[in-house]
Amino acid sequence: MLSPQIRLIAIFLVIFEMTAAEALEEFIGFVIKVLKDVHHDQERQTKRLNLAIKDILDRCKISPDAKLVSSSGETPRCRL
Repeated sequence: MLSPQIRLIAIFLVIFEMTAAEALEEFIGFVIKVLKDVHHDQERQTKRLNLAIKDILDRCKISPDAKLVSSSGETPRCRL
């Protein structure tokens, strides 16, 4: 079974069509934003997570309603 970290990087590579270097940089930034100085208030931590995800979606110009798999069944491409 793949770890959540590997799954997130796979999403960056395939769904966001990032290069390996871009995915690594994005992952590091995501971890810093979400996990640095973890707050024990679950609502506050959830808000940080949601904001970090929204930031990535905005920068990559991907709708929050986008599907991981297209309705046409087309396989997403990976830039590796």
